[in-house]
Order: sequence, then C-alpha cells, then structure tokens
Amino acid sequence: MDDTQKTQDPEELLTVKQFAEELNLTPQAIYKQLNTRLSPYLVEKNGVKMLKRQAILDIFPDHTEKSEKAEENASQEAFNQLSNSYQQLLNVLQTELKQKDDQIKSLQLLLSQQQQLLAQQQQINLLSQKQPDPPADAPVHNTADPAPVTPDEPKKSFWKRLFDL
Repeated sequence: MDDTQKTQDPEELLTVKQFAEELNLTPQAIYKQLNTRLSPYLVEKNGVKMLKRQAILDIFPDHTEKSEKAEENASQEAFNQLSNSYQQLLNVLQTELKQKDDQIKSLQLLLSQQQQLLAQQQQINLLSQKQPDPPADAPVHNTADPAPVTPDEPKKSFWKRLFDL
C-alpha cells in the first residue's frame, strides 16, 4: 500500500507507535488517551493494542491539515533552497565564462600582434635578399679579425704579435 491508500482506509489498524509517529506525538501521550477519547477506536489483536486510522480523522482533524501544510511548506522550502543553490552555481559559472572570454580576447590580441611581427620580419628578410650583393672586387671587412693582413707584409708569428716585435 502507498501513502494515499493508508490515509483513505479509515479501518486500517495501526500500532500505538505507528499512530504516535503519524501524529508526531510520543507513544506515552497516546497511551494516556487510550482509556478516554481513543477508547472507541481501540482494538486488541494478539495482546497488541491497535488503533483505527479513523481516530486520526475524528479526534485529530487539524493534524491532517497541519501535516499537509507542513509537507507543502517543507517541499516549498526544499525547492527554494535548491533554486538558491542553482542560482549561486549559475552566477559562478557566468563569472568563469566571462573570465574565459577575457582570456580568449587577450590571447587573440597576442596572436594578432605576433602574426604582424612575423609578417614584418618576413618583409625584412625579403628586402635583404633583394638587395644586390656587393661587387666581388669590393673589399670585405671582417670585424672578427682585429689586424687585417695585407699581402705586402709577411705574416707575423704568434709571439711577435703578442709582444709587438
């Protein structure tokens, strides 16, 4: 049986503990009322005291309305909490998305600048290749050799160059 059938069957028998749980009372509070207002609904089966569900409707009618309202309020509260959680998650994700968009823009800008720099470097390389080579009879200056050797002078030995002899 599901919960809707339990509430619709007034002849259903409940133990004192089950009865108390449905009313959110202690079993002691129910036992105190067994000899007074709950006595018409009391049935003893195999030595176990049972109460008819009808007692909830007859003696505690406001409880059923309160429990329905309490369930409705609890579900509304759960919905609100879940909604707040989703809203916070949405805010975090939107913030992260904005940060990622900013990163993408900055990377695109850097890429564009690097491509422009590469294009300029290629133009420089092309221009340097298009410049005519110096004529073959022009002297080539080598900056790595500090003492250029002329064909008129004989080569000096290492020691002579070292001591300027």
